[in-house]
Amino acid sequence: MKMYGLEKLGISNMVAVHYNLSPAQLVEKALANNEGILSDTGAFVISTGKYTGRAPDDKFFVDTPEVHKYIDWGRNQPIEKEKFNAIFGKLVAYLQNREIFIFDGRAGANPEYTRRFRVINELASQNLFIHQLLIRTDEEYNESNDIDFTIISAPNFHCVPEIDGVNSEAAIIIDFESKLAIICGTRYSGEIKKSVFSIMNYIMPHENILPMHCSANMDPVTHETAIFFGLSGTGKTTLSDGSYLDEVNETIVTIAKPNEWSTWDKDSHTWKIDNDLLNKKLKELREKALKDLAEAKSNFLNQPLEIEKAGKKYTFENNEKNRNSLSLKISLMWTLEQDKIEKVKVLNDKGLVEFIELNRAELKVLAKKIQDILEIADMAEQMAVVGISRYNIEQMLELNVSDFFQN
Repeated sequence: MKMYGLEKLGISNMVAVHYNLSPAQLVEKALANNEGILSDTGAFVISTGKYTGRAPDDKFFVDTPEVHKYIDWGRNQPIEKEKFNAIFGKLVAYLQNREIFIFDGRAGANPEYTRRFRVINELASQNLFIHQLLIRTDEEYNESNDIDFTIISAPNFHCVPEIDGVNSEAAIIIDFESKLAIICGTRYSGEIKKSVFSIMNYIMPHENILPMHCSANMDPVTHETAIFFGLSGTGKTTLSDGSYLDEVNETIVTIAKPNEWSTWDKDSHTWKIDNDLLNKKLKELREKALKDLAEAKSNFLNQPLEIEKAGKKYTFENNEKNRNSLSLKISLMWTLEQDKIEKVKVLNDKGLVEFIELNRAELKVLAKKIQDILEIADMAEQMAVVGISRYNIEQMLELNVSDFFQN
């Protein structure tokens, strides 16, 4: 089972691990797990139980020498590193043998200041919540992707105040030193969002950026900007791009942004395609596709090959090193006019290494299989390069370069 880096946190023995599922897939999982119901409009509805809002008395920041002077302890609660580690250890143990949902996304649209967050949930509905809020990366999992902060939310894991040093069964704890936040004992998904806010509010001032809880509109011509401040639910988002006042019906109309290459036209009250943004996105998708193409071709070239010898089946590990070694031996065999070649490295049916002898005819069969794979890979690569250069934005978004190498 692919773990997507969970093992680095000590999390293992999972029933299933799901990475960056689509909203539709997450709703399906949440319904199957009885996390909520669908309304008559198709919206997914859940009950948050005891906690219907944030629990400020249950929020803590790990107090370490590195961060101590940057936090106002008159307004924020400290917790010792040792207590955090103890709770985290129990949380990791709790997550064993469970179904886990992972979402990787970004906070902050400006590439210079954006931060990558990994959110790990035991509930599909909470993973859906953060999937709809953070900026989606549209990237496949890559171990080399740097994650700036990890948030783990486990509503069904309850703390014990007398032992854990917290105030109730719920706890929201952020450790800036280990770049880790945990949310326990509450099904209120807003704690995930507010944890992202808290983390960004700590990080950004260090980069001379003032974080603000607001929304903004910018005139596309003059670039004059209006900033809307207000508590949650007071209309900041409603008044930002994508909304306008229907004066006839005296109602606020909101139109969802269809994609990231559209801009809001205040005169026509519509989203219009910005060609510069569109071309920028196409360039990004094509560069990523070409990078993925190289990996897909390598995977196709290195597919193992089956060899049958004396009624037994073996596997030839068809990687570049073994291909080169085999090619050298074949050339030598032909030059010396030998009828057999010794020590072809293979794996037996138990996965153990063996060396078997192949005669001229058997070598010819193996060489033909390798040659066929090389020719198919080159042809598929050429077709993919042509397609990538010609596909429109919709086709590029749906593109999976591995499909070109399917037999």
